[in-house]
Amino acid sequence: RYFLPPPRAACRMVADVDELRMALVRREGGGGTAETSFSLPESARVIVGTGAEADALAWVAGKHGWPMVRGVVAAETSPDGGLRVTHTVHAGRFRRAVEIADEGAPVVLIVPTGLRTPAQRERAAALLAQEHPLLGERVSMDRHEGAAGRPDLGTARVVVAGGRPLRDAETFERLAGGLADVLGGAAAASGGAVNAGIAPSWMLIGQTGRTVAPDLYVALGISGSDQHVAGMQGAKTIVAVNTDADAPIFRVADFGLAADLHSVVPEWIAKEK
Repeated sequence: RYFLPPPRAACRMVADVDELRMALVRREGGGGTAETSFSLPESARVIVGTGAEADALAWVAGKHGWPMVRGVVAAETSPDGGLRVTHTVHAGRFRRAVEIADEGAPVVLIVPTGLRTPAQRERAAALLAQEHPLLGERVSMDRHEGAAGRPDLGTARVVVAGGRPLRDAETFERLAGGLADVLGGAAAASGGAVNAGIAPSWMLIGQTGRTVAPDLYVALGISGSDQHVAGMQGAKTIVAVNTDADAPIFRVADFGLAADLHSVVPEWIAKEK
């Protein structure tokens, strides 16, 4: 069956950086329906992977004929021994509940990074080490030195994402990267920023990029397309800074500041320092 995801709490608009920083400290009204906890059956039958392992696990599941579900947000054992799984579809606009019968075979579930237990991570790693999936070999990485020292996007507790209004790579690194550094997080980008050459493709958050679920997600100059929201809507708290007070990003944000990021972000960085 299909159903709509529960709505987040209404966005609280703040007047300036000081009010925003205070709101983040108090976390008043934040994180309406974000998946802050994730419970899956601790069973050897369930193999829990993340986006980084999805291709390899798909190879293993295809080899053995095991069922596999991506975008999982919840799973539980059904009374008849099967598995009830809820996952996102259509760029996160809908959720679908499916039931997988207990036929004795393992079930592969792909969840957002950071939302699985150490035991589940070790189980997936052991399976991949045993199976040796036949995948393409990565021969290069589109990374740059500005990312050195920052946590990986998949494990960062704070993610600061920049959009096309950052204009160029230097400004992106100075503002989005600078804010990420003072907040102890990772820098990311929207599709608009990547397509404009402002940020590298590995930073892309969205349906065609990475999916993250940090404690804090900051969207700088990002309009909030369905494609982008699909990759970050699981964040515990979402902050949006955009000059357009009617931008769609404010519909999913917990805290919003309608202002020019080129003046707001340097002030925010200075106050954090």
